[in-house]
Amino acid sequence: MKIAHFCRFGPHQCGQYSTVRDLILAERAIGIDAQFIDCGTDDKGTIREGLVDGPICTQPLAWALNKADIAIRHTSVPSKVYETIPVLLALHGRPENSFLLESYDKSPVISTVMGTVKKGMYKAVFSFWPEHVYYWMSILGGTKVHCIPAPVDFDTYTIEGEKHDFGRWKAGINLVVADMWREDHTPFNLVFAAQYFKENYYAGTKLHMYGVPTKKSCFKFLAPLQKNGVVGEVSGVVGFLPKIYRAADIILTPNIIATRIIRESLASGLPVVAPHGCTHTQYRGEPRDYKAFATAIKNCYEAITPNTRLALREYAHQEFGQMATANAMKALCEEVLANKKPAWNAMSILEDDWDAIKNFVETNNVKRVVEFGSGISTQLLDKLGITVHSFETNPEQVKQLEKKLANTTFELWDAKTVPHIEGDMAFIDGPHGGKNREPSYRAVAESGIPFVACHDIHRAEDKQWVDKYFSEWEGVSGTNHLLILRRV
Repeated sequence: MKIAHFCRFGPHQCGQYSTVRDLILAERAIGIDAQFIDCGTDDKGTIREGLVDGPICTQPLAWALNKADIAIRHTSVPSKVYETIPVLLALHGRPENSFLLESYDKSPVISTVMGTVKKGMYKAVFSFWPEHVYYWMSILGGTKVHCIPAPVDFDTYTIEGEKHDFGRWKAGINLVVADMWREDHTPFNLVFAAQYFKENYYAGTKLHMYGVPTKKSCFKFLAPLQKNGVVGEVSGVVGFLPKIYRAADIILTPNIIATRIIRESLASGLPVVAPHGCTHTQYRGEPRDYKAFATAIKNCYEAITPNTRLALREYAHQEFGQMATANAMKALCEEVLANKKPAWNAMSILEDDWDAIKNFVETNNVKRVVEFGSGISTQLLDKLGITVHSFETNPEQVKQLEKKLANTTFELWDAKTVPHIEGDMAFIDGPHGGKNREPSYRAVAESGIPFVACHDIHRAEDKQWVDKYFSEWEGVSGTNHLLILRRV
């Protein structure tokens, strides 16, 4: 099996990238050819090839189009992928944070997800966190949301290995916060819990903070606590978290789900203190109740033994092991491929269009079809065993399809000349890209072909050619977007 993961390439920049990277490594561990396609890194959606992060090397779009069996959308996927292979949607965002991003007019996450799912663009939808499944299913109107357990890279996040030097900020007890600051959760309250812990339990304590937003307001807030209080080393996103996890005594998190910080910390054997509701630690407290959270830190610290790190790493293996993740992903992909249906979308014929075409060609014993504009229709007709001659203006489209189709021949066409054509039926759905389709209609009208199916007849530019060239033909079937006519 070959899986193409579409995501923004950004080592050490965000949890989404780390999760996708670890997912790819997990899939490879059971023999899946999983590759990373960098997509959506700028306003033009430029795909960058050959970027390397250890075992990850970004592939060209052609790999997904010509080799992959299935695609996973983590950020964005080019429209031509939907026309070629099944696409699955990975819901990385926390539902509440996604809502807040939209409510603050930062990004229409919820609307975009709802719209694309409603259009049927994805063959399956999944989340990495069981806590989010109910939320997303409710938001998406009951659409089934699968759960793939989030993985972690146990080769990178280890107990043994080089440790970070906190330098002048090193203390007797080194607490760490490394979560990204999000709209729904920030480490704000944890700072005061750590300060109370220092003042009332262990004076020799420092809280080192990473992933801090590069905004003056954040550093202004932390500056006095760094000068006179608990705050130690402060930094934005860093690329040496494995070393930090090995050097720290406890990690504090404002999250209850198995974020990358929790997964990586536990894989490194680092104890976690989290809010109530987190099932991955027994040391919990309400972050806004700084005294209670400080007590949880105290209880965690006092329970540490020489065997703590080994026990936590073993727990991480049980909860976030690569095999469970990879096998769940494989099972979902196999289910999708076993029930593979065309990737209907706004750029192609729709399911009811195909039902009308399929019923007509089978009822009227159509064996040869001349097609203008290739795509999903070409693949479906070919699968029925119908001989297809397709006129196409895009060489890349021909290159992608001709390897897959046994009963179809392609002819590159300038969309200007009127070719001589023969067959049992014609199908007009091109040329694409806003080009004038009159030569397609004229070619059919001047031929002896008895039937024609015209797609996009709801558009004024196509309706005018139907009226001009087929005014004396008889309508025999159709949908809101398709009209099948018989020559009379």
